[in-house]
Amino acid sequence: MFGSSCTSYKKIPYFTGQRDTTYRITHYPERLVIHKGDQISIFVSCSDPTEALIFNQPNFASPNPSTNTSGSTTNNPIVGYLVDQDGYILFPKIGLVKADGMSKLRLQDTLQKKLRPYLKDPQVSIRLLNYRISILGEVGRPGVYNISNEQVSLLEALGLAGDLTIYGRRDNVMLIRQTDSLNTIHYINMQDKNVLLSEYYYLQPGDVIYVTPNKVRANTTDEILQLLPIGLSILSTLIILVSYLGLKIP
Repeated sequence: MFGSSCTSYKKIPYFTGQRDTTYRITHYPERLVIHKGDQISIFVSCSDPTEALIFNQPNFASPNPSTNTSGSTTNNPIVGYLVDQDGYILFPKIGLVKADGMSKLRLQDTLQKKLRPYLKDPQVSIRLLNYRISILGEVGRPGVYNISNEQVSLLEALGLAGDLTIYGRRDNVMLIRQTDSLNTIHYINMQDKNVLLSEYYYLQPGDVIYVTPNKVRANTTDEILQLLPIGLSILSTLIILVSYLGLKIP
């Protein structure tokens, strides 16, 4: 067990061999595109704020009764506009507006044009409310994380999750990305300095990061599983001896 607990220092640091330098960014974060099932906040402003209130109402929490596992009814606040399975949002006065496949800027322009008959100099701002990434495996705090600023790098994501544990493989970080009907799996070597130039350095909504365990973790787990039956056998034998000798267990 002592031998298996030793980990080579060379396998721990990130960006092995990296020295002071300057990188030119070649892969910028991809422009966010709205998809079916997305929840978006759409805020409308104009010269008279009271006239825009009706368009901003869905951005505030409203009760939506739902039934939980115990059978009781609870209020589940829904905030923002939901893109339905046909790719549309239902906008006050305007009706159905196509949102699926559009960038934020394009949808903003579309809504501003449609709002001109109702508002003077309308301005529209949009935020994606369901930007989430999942981080699993050998990290300090695995879980699902909401990204508020709609942009996050791989390093920032690992920082949110408490960084890799000593048992996580730096050279074999898995990234799972879903685009339309395809799932792409890419392995990232965090010890390679060129990861900063990778097209996967900036994450996208729905990305899943999985940090695989190293052999030390596997060996430790195997040894515990191997020693557990032995420990139980010894304990059982002691109980039998105590019972046989007529001694009372304190």
